[in-house]
Amino acid sequence: MNKKFISLLLGATMVSSIIVGCGSDTTDTSNTSAVSKNDKKEDLEPMQFRIGWDVESGRGQAIKAIVDVYNEQTDGRTVEVVSGNNQVEDIMTSEAEIMQLEYFTATSLGQEGYFYDLSDDFNNVSEFFSPAVIDMVSVDDEMYGVPWLGHTLSFIYNKDLLDLSGVNPDEITSWEKFEESLLKVEENTDAKGMGMIGKQMGDLSWMTAMFVHSFGGSLIDETGNIGLDSKESKEGLDFYFNTLGKYGQEGWQEHTGVEVMEAFRTQKIAFEIQGPWGVTDIWKLPEEQRFNVGTLALSQIMHGEYKGAAEASVHPIAISTLVEDEDLLEDAKDFIRFMITPEAQEMLMAGEFDEKTGEYYPFRVPIRNDLQNSPYFIEHPEFLAFIQGFENPSIEVPVPEWTEIRERYLTAGYSAVANGSKTIDEAVSEIIKMGNPILQD
Repeated sequence: MNKKFISLLLGATMVSSIIVGCGSDTTDTSNTSAVSKNDKKEDLEPMQFRIGWDVESGRGQAIKAIVDVYNEQTDGRTVEVVSGNNQVEDIMTSEAEIMQLEYFTATSLGQEGYFYDLSDDFNNVSEFFSPAVIDMVSVDDEMYGVPWLGHTLSFIYNKDLLDLSGVNPDEITSWEKFEESLLKVEENTDAKGMGMIGKQMGDLSWMTAMFVHSFGGSLIDETGNIGLDSKESKEGLDFYFNTLGKYGQEGWQEHTGVEVMEAFRTQKIAFEIQGPWGVTDIWKLPEEQRFNVGTLALSQIMHGEYKGAAEASVHPIAISTLVEDEDLLEDAKDFIRFMITPEAQEMLMAGEFDEKTGEYYPFRVPIRNDLQNSPYFIEHPEFLAFIQGFENPSIEVPVPEWTEIRERYLTAGYSAVANGSKTIDEAVSEIIKMGNPILQD
């Protein structure tokens, strides 16, 4: 176990005795105390916390380490971490009291009565979660889970290539300046500028959605129909395919995110769009192959009044409505209060164990937006970009029906644009023609 992992756990253990024992001004969102005092915890049956991974996996063990800190300090029920997945059918039949979910699962099943509305008990979370994040876990002001962990995508860049090219990433504040930086890279190094995706797969959907939203467009318009034919949406698609496409790696028209990561890893491109794993992917390289990386939040880049939008995923913690006992319900809420404290949130960055390197690496980021002065982020500010992206998230699947549109028509149309067999207008027209009936059904 590396020293950084140990120090994060020990630090959280010391502060959590205060947080769990006495409550916290930043997370105590009800009139109840931060722990239950009804019985000795040894006499109470543990609550089950169902996560989205195998509890024996690196991620499962990383989460269990945080829960263990809670269990050491609480006077109420302890929590047992149990394995789970993201399959809706399995979630609906689970008997776990507390669950980590994908945000769209929490809202869809919450509306069907599977999870409690927690908006009254956690009514001050807007102090440290962005409004967009709260919206992602809410429907009509009813919050069916409390944001816990997740990620957004960010530009990750090769610092060494940018230095050779005379590019200062802090000065990239518009898409015009971003293109200028790509041109400088290609003029001053042997690398291409941008990691591009063009193959007919899901990666192409989230990538293009970010540029549609970054230019002020939308996937669905105000009438509930596909909105890709707006001036703004087409402008975003044109910038992706026709402007950035000029700076893509060779053969990008048939590439997914896997090939992009390989091109970045081998320094064939200067920029890629990835999540936190894009940074740690370089950290895991043999020392002689490693290079310096930095991040650039898409929200730093403006197009007129529009901020760059980042693909986002939020995993809230929800409480099952199978929980009817009031004391048990309060204990579950107390557990969530602990999990969203700054200290517990920072512990997520201790990461999961990688057997190949024998080190720990972050796999997701916390959701709080006030962690910039915490120890881990002071040492590794490059991870802040993945939290800043929650300011303006790009939602790739705005409604459940969009999944069918994406799989049947959207990625096929966009792939045809990438390989030159269709224009943007032709692809968009066909997506709208075939996709709108799906939305209307």
